[in-house]
Amino acid sequence: MLRNHVFRLLPATALLTLLAPIPAAHAESLGEQLCTVLKKLLPEVRDYQPAGARAQLVMAVSEAFDYEPDKLRPVRKEIDPATTASCPKEREAMLAVLKTKTLAEGME
Repeated sequence: MLRNHVFRLLPATALLTLLAPIPAAHAESLGEQLCTVLKKLLPEVRDYQPAGARAQLVMAVSEAFDYEPDKLRPVRKEIDPATTASCPKEREAMLAVLKTKTLAEGME
């Protein structure tokens, strides 16, 4: 009898695992990856026009995530919180070059 209850709970447990929030380590990892991109890119694009800097940002981020759509999908949504937490100075410097309010806008 107990065995039947355990099997009924398994799907719910599996679902809860899938719906759990992303661990902080993942967010830090994303922030670190994006900050590495910004730190490398900033010296190159400081004197670019905003449109050129945006194109370089998109290409650099795409390259950093191996041009894989599954890896890139969450980046646009998480780029601002991740870089605000991990490298706020580089984020602000890039926003000044891009002439946007958010890095997500710069990725459009």
